[in-house]
Amino acid sequence: MYRELVHIWGPFSINTFGLFIAIGLIIFSWLVLRDPRRKPLVTTEQFLNIFTVGFIAAIAGGRLLYCITAWQTLNSFADIFAIWSGGFSVLGALLGILAVIPWYLQTKNIPILPFLDLVATYIPLAQSIARWGCFFAGCCYGLPTSSPFGMVCPEPLDERLHGLTLHPTQLYSSVLLLAIFVLLYFFIRPRVTKPGQLTCAYLMLMSMERFMVDFWRADREFITLSPTFSVAQLIALFVALGAATFFAIITINKQKK
Repeated sequence: MYRELVHIWGPFSINTFGLFIAIGLIIFSWLVLRDPRRKPLVTTEQFLNIFTVGFIAAIAGGRLLYCITAWQTLNSFADIFAIWSGGFSVLGALLGILAVIPWYLQTKNIPILPFLDLVATYIPLAQSIARWGCFFAGCCYGLPTSSPFGMVCPEPLDERLHGLTLHPTQLYSSVLLLAIFVLLYFFIRPRVTKPGQLTCAYLMLMSMERFMVDFWRADREFITLSPTFSVAQLIALFVALGAATFFAIITINKQKK
């Protein structure tokens, strides 16, 4: 739709997808740094270092999972690293962060669960904003529909959907993620008592959002063993079950960590 805003040089440009991600991350960082829970945990410099490590892990994880699930779109090995051409998995980014950040926090002697609870409060808001980048870029599009919520995408990345009325699944996700942020910030955060519970709640809610919205997405990838649920839905179920298990363990455990 409105993918490129400013062309810089060669394959590099400022596009709507990157712009909305940047806006989301700036707001996320500002809110975290203002949160009174942050100062006892990390300094501003430490947070910015963690943010940098997490950003790199998210890019690597998001691109890797996309390449694994959409390998047929790659023409050569070099395409794996061509992140400017598009192709990114939000679930992959999350898995990359979960794989790297706890380890990094441990090496810096920063309390893992309290810090994860802090950032988990605001991550859904950043994701909600970033989804508008998907909408304007014409990716993460929905299936054709006659629903009154349907919208015509002038330039979907899949040319087969050009001119069709589609589910605006990017906006569905954006609204649900905003609702998750409100739920976490105003209702769940004041009620949880143990470190890690808020993070688990975020992971469960985020996974449920992706699982539901994926039914209306047109870019689903499947494996032979699961013709009903997409790869993203299977990963979302795995994350949700893991988060629910850890939530139960943390809740039952009488000793705070």
